[in-house]
Amino acid sequence: MCLVTLLTNRELDILTFNALMLNGLILAFNHSLSLHSTVTRHKELTR
Repeated sequence: MCLVTLLTNRELDILTFNALMLNGLILAFNHSLSLHSTVTRHKELTR
């Protein structure tokens, strides 16, 4: 809790923004991975 009170609102905003960006990147990465595996599986099935 002390750590949070030491940070200014601006720093907290930056941290929150970074966390959201990172989360978005991970979600996009996971989505592309699952999409890729689905396409690969579909290609193997249709052969």
